[in-house]
Amino acid sequence: MDLLSARVGGVVELDRSRVDGGVFVQRSEIGGGVHLRDAVVARGLRMAGARIGVNVDLSRARVGIIGDPRAIRDPRAIGDPGAARGSGAAGGFGAAITGGGVTVGGAVFGHDLVAEGEIHLVGAQVTGAITLQNTTLCGPDDGYALLLIEAQARLLTLRPAPDSTGTVSLRDARVGRLVDDPVNWPRRCRIELDGLTYERLSRRSEDTVGWSVRQRLAWMGRFVVGVAPGPYDQLAAALARDGREQDARRVLVVRERRRYRAAGWAGAVWGAVQEAGIGFGYRPVRALLWLLLVVAGSTGWFAWSGPLRAVKADEAPTWDPLLYSVDVLVPLLDLGHDKAFDPVGADKAVMLAVMAAGWILATTVIAGAGRALGRDGR
Repeated sequence: MDLLSARVGGVVELDRSRVDGGVFVQRSEIGGGVHLRDAVVARGLRMAGARIGVNVDLSRARVGIIGDPRAIRDPRAIGDPGAARGSGAAGGFGAAITGGGVTVGGAVFGHDLVAEGEIHLVGAQVTGAITLQNTTLCGPDDGYALLLIEAQARLLTLRPAPDSTGTVSLRDARVGRLVDDPVNWPRRCRIELDGLTYERLSRRSEDTVGWSVRQRLAWMGRFVVGVAPGPYDQLAAALARDGREQDARRVLVVRERRRYRAAGWAGAVWGAVQEAGIGFGYRPVRALLWLLLVVAGSTGWFAWSGPLRAVKADEAPTWDPLLYSVDVLVPLLDLGHDKAFDPVGADKAVMLAVMAAGWILATTVIAGAGRALGRDGR
């Protein structure tokens, strides 16, 4: 069905139709919408560069089956994605839907859609929502199933069917609200989130059980391609806008942990020190707790071991294990106790351990403060 560069004042309606070839509406101007509800289109839907006034509705359709068109089953069998694959279809992976640069004045609906090939909506401009609810994506394990790169929409619902395969790319897309389901994400689908921006992140209101931040972070670690910090920054910002500051800090801690681990064993070790010390700057109270623990332990040791030998007996201050511990622990602080006494043996080992702890704590605090100032600067 060829409507290349056509002008249609109303709706292109092919509900419950069966097209053994393709449906072509590239560069067309359609005042109404494009409806393919419950339809079967063997050679794909092409709408690149089209301007569609209202909705594109592909609910319960099967689009882009590659192979012998005579192998297409009755549309009533659409609920079984394996029907066409096991009935003579070649099973190749081409483009099921192409809509690069398409402009839609309403919404794009893909409820229960089966796309036998790639859905290509790069740069699509959708005034309303893009809803892909229980949509079966059929891409290769090492290739793309859905491309929404640089697409824009007010709402994106992305909940692929459990047997979906291939990679979903949301790189540089912009949506007002993102609704997805990390708990039930298809195990053979990966996702690219670099550059994706959204204002709010939520679940469907009709869901009785949502997702926790812990579950979302586990999903990101397993399914998100790459270790770039951007997706974690975006998630933290959305959580903060919803007043979930503690969850936002947890996300940023995980971001830093992954970043340091990606730098090799040396980065992983230094990252572990920073996380244990101050939570990468997002949990500064930890530094105070470590400081108090080290001071208490050092003071207890030197109070038990007795006064240290003074370097110059006539010039040394009165022995005080607390002041000595603080002087040793805090770099660049001079209370006159550190250099006045000369520890030996086990006392010297404890003194060196306290000094090392002081430098580590100081370095981690400075690094954390730098990150905090950087966030405030942005």
